[in-house]
Amino acid sequence: MDMNRIRMAWSGFPGAPGVSTFYVTDPVPFLNALHAAMADITTRLPLDCTVSFPGEGDIVNDVSGLITGTWTTIALAPLTGTGVGAYAGVAGAACTWLTGGVVDGHRVRGRTFLVPLASGAFDTDGTLNPTALAQIRSDMTALYGVGAGGFGIWHRPRLVTTGIGAPISTPGSFHLVTGSRVSDKAAVLRSRRD
Repeated sequence: MDMNRIRMAWSGFPGAPGVSTFYVTDPVPFLNALHAAMADITTRLPLDCTVSFPGEGDIVNDVSGLITGTWTTIALAPLTGTGVGAYAGVAGAACTWLTGGVVDGHRVRGRTFLVPLASGAFDTDGTLNPTALAQIRSDMTALYGVGAGGFGIWHRPRLVTTGIGAPISTPGSFHLVTGSRVSDKAAVLRSRRD
């Protein structure tokens, strides 16, 4: 099947730019749900952090990973953080997306980092404060809970080698999100800064 790839861009802070990637069956309702969730979370983002939403993206075949076309819509307005105070450019929260899928004996899961978060999102012990944690959990549940756009996790196709050296192709697959988990601890995102 074909999936629509959405890349939400993060900018304006040390370590930027960043990107959060989502795969959906219908981009328009998902973009609206994503925009609403992030609009609520802007109170937890630093003042110089902006998230932008695309007006177009790639259509990708889930089995092969090949781009098969382009989707387009009207781009939604960017959102800027309103959280005040100091912050660490690499620290925030992480949402783990759960699915019912199993591939090669492993559960298919995804992850979205909400980095950076303003200092007001953290407690005195370095974890997320209860109010921020409850808000982020609620917004992430709302994002997949309505089924907006058929939000799922893509398990990419890959080549693996058997014991005798013959390559075997593991096809890609798309799995609908069935739940989310946001841990009460700070997440550190290093890959976009290394």
